[in-house]
Amino acid sequence: MMQIKSMAVLATVLISAMPVQQVHERALIDLRMEETCPDSVYEVDFTKTFGESIRKECRTKLKQLTDIPNFYEENESEPKQQFTLDYDNSCPIGLETTNGCDRNPDARLCTDGTSPYLLVIRYSGGDSDGQIFTSRLVCPEDNVEVPENVVREIKITPEHFRRFPILGSTIHSDPKQFSLRNGHSHMWATENEQTFTDQIDNTPVTIKAIPVQWNWDYGDGSVRILDFPGRLVPGHTLHDETPTSHSYVQTGTFTVTLTTIYRGEFRVGNGPWQPIGGQAAVPSSPIEVDVWRTKKELIANE
Repeated sequence: MMQIKSMAVLATVLISAMPVQQVHERALIDLRMEETCPDSVYEVDFTKTFGESIRKECRTKLKQLTDIPNFYEENESEPKQQFTLDYDNSCPIGLETTNGCDRNPDARLCTDGTSPYLLVIRYSGGDSDGQIFTSRLVCPEDNVEVPENVVREIKITPEHFRRFPILGSTIHSDPKQFSLRNGHSHMWATENEQTFTDQIDNTPVTIKAIPVQWNWDYGDGSVRILDFPGRLVPGHTLHDETPTSHSYVQTGTFTVTLTTIYRGEFRVGNGPWQPIGGQAAVPSSPIEVDVWRTKKELIANE
């Protein structure tokens, strides 16, 4: 019994006799282990500095850390959040007054002349069902990312609508492809509503393309946006100005182009008609107008 007590006292004396600097170094090692071991990035530097025995202990701690479940990983047993896509085209630019819209009249048009539509992404299912996840105005030239888990619905998207073979309007002029400088060349276009059929998930769908806007370019730097196509005016002369006529101030040959903007509607089977988001810009075959000038001369009577 006396021998055991002597050994305990000797151990205490040896520990007490350890230099203070050595004790601090051991404490520093312990602190560094706690700081670096959980991070595998520092494991290599740590093992090189403090040797094999500590490296093994550090690896043990790292292994224990990897056994902890990661609660931030997605639980595959739970269903993923789903979304629905809505395309709002109730307030196109140029028809604000007609539709009673509350939209900035100086808002931009898309590069093809169509009005941007509002893409609305909503939650489908869960506590946030029906609430808006995000929304933004979209043009055909925009690259828009949508969630992967979108609920499949029988719906005509703006991209789908623009893929139908919609015909452009036909350009007419009076006089036919001819005018005089400073004269009123009367121009108008056809107004053709078009119908298409399609199958989505073996379900018949009917689509209508309805012209709503005519964007004229007269080839002399003048452009015009109208919400009506014009019409034939019997007995028209170059002295008669009309709502769709144009006057050239220079002579030459000018190429007249026209882009017709179509909105769309669709119905599933014999169901009600529903609006299609977005619009389709369809160019017409251009025409050339030759503009001449008149010259007055005095002729003496004999």
